[in-house]
Amino acid sequence: MKSFTFFRTEEGNYYLYNSRKSSLLNVHPVIKVIEALDNNDGEETLFAKIMNQNLEIGDDEKRLLLDKYLFLRDNGFFEEINEEDFIDGKITPEIVEKQIAFIDNVLFQVTGNCNLRCQYCCYGDMYSDKVEKKNLSFETVETVLNYLMSLWTSNKNLSYEHPIRIGFYGGEPLVNFSLIEKIVSLCESITERTGLVFIYSMTTNALLLDRYKDFIVRHNFSLLISMDGNEAHNVLRIKPDGEQSFQTVYENVKKLQQQYPDYFQNKVEFNSVLNSHSSVDDIHDFIFNEFGKIPLIETISHTALSDEQKYQEIAKDYKESPEMMIKRKDRSPVYKELGFFFYYQLDNAYKHYCEVLYGTIKQKKRIPTGTCLPFFKKMFVTADNKLLTCERISLHHVLGTVDNEVHLNFGEIASIYNSYYEKMRSQCRGCYLIENCGECFLQFPLKNGVPVCHVKMNEIQYQHYLSEIFGVLEKNPSLFEEVNKMVFA
Repeated sequence: MKSFTFFRTEEGNYYLYNSRKSSLLNVHPVIKVIEALDNNDGEETLFAKIMNQNLEIGDDEKRLLLDKYLFLRDNGFFEEINEEDFIDGKITPEIVEKQIAFIDNVLFQVTGNCNLRCQYCCYGDMYSDKVEKKNLSFETVETVLNYLMSLWTSNKNLSYEHPIRIGFYGGEPLVNFSLIEKIVSLCESITERTGLVFIYSMTTNALLLDRYKDFIVRHNFSLLISMDGNEAHNVLRIKPDGEQSFQTVYENVKKLQQQYPDYFQNKVEFNSVLNSHSSVDDIHDFIFNEFGKIPLIETISHTALSDEQKYQEIAKDYKESPEMMIKRKDRSPVYKELGFFFYYQLDNAYKHYCEVLYGTIKQKKRIPTGTCLPFFKKMFVTADNKLLTCERISLHHVLGTVDNEVHLNFGEIASIYNSYYEKMRSQCRGCYLIENCGECFLQFPLKNGVPVCHVKMNEIQYQHYLSEIFGVLEKNPSLFEEVNKMVFA
């Protein structure tokens, strides 16, 4: 597989991108012609081939471009890559245990119950995932935290002084507020005994926010409020009796903003779901004008989908104007994609401390896709006592359970992941995203137990992708400095 590709933007500019060199060069289109003619049969033979081409440039310029091509070739810009280096890795039980010791984000699904019936809910009728309408028990929380404490306070945890985030998820977490109170109290007692520091976050539909806002503010929760925009945009977020939820939510959020303005400014964010009743521009303008916030805007999920017809009726693709992209900055997918490309694919970041110290690092075998290692920084505890590596994946991917103790078999977890890696390898071969894939196979639809990738790119598709994102920069050159400031962890 080639380590390079040529592409042309809408403005007519030609570029050469080399993934191995993490380099992007503005080149003359004849460089691409020369590369296609080169069969390693000598410089003069290659020049003779160039002279036989019907090119609208003079002989001197042909010679100059040949010299440029030879310089690039001699410096490795047109080499092949070994795909197996990027998909042949495996994980071990020891790696799994180490990841669990490093967890600094524990997300509790405190209840499977919800006081809304959003039509696009990932646990609703449109999806195969079903959550039990039950509450998480305090005993389960204690068991999980005691298990993790034994690792957090051991020499396996190399980030001991980092704060640990406790997240509250649902359903609607405020439906089971009494458990949230108990968990916060438990964490405070753990801090007194061990010195471990906890911070709190919650995703809420805000229907009960007014009742519990004093507690939330007092404990400095990071709060993510689900609101799809104005009343018209919000029509898919309905109460069990069919009543619209917007007015109650809007009033509760406004009260929080007015009563605790500093907290609201520093700790509150918004998440909106784009749907057939809204647009990116309209959602952004409403949330920003009403609350001074730039909302996260996501599309309706396709993971674990069971009703394609309903999905097509209410889903909408993410589209934004160039002006809106500049306003939304890192909340814009295209803007973020540019930042990701500059950060990881143009050598703006070191992948290992050795690169800083020695300028290079020995190439190691890597695992397929961009899927996180199991329990990389996070654990999701469901209301029915299951353990997952993340809340953003299908509930089919259970890695452990809890009763009066935590059941996690590091060897079994490593085997599960290695089995998935094996199944993904054939899909990854030939993909031009192979070196810098950001996709999680746990979010892919399953076909006969195999995750099916929907973003694999051949060279033509990759050229189109590069042309699109760099075409945005050419039309908006002021973005260059902005996206270079982005930091990805």
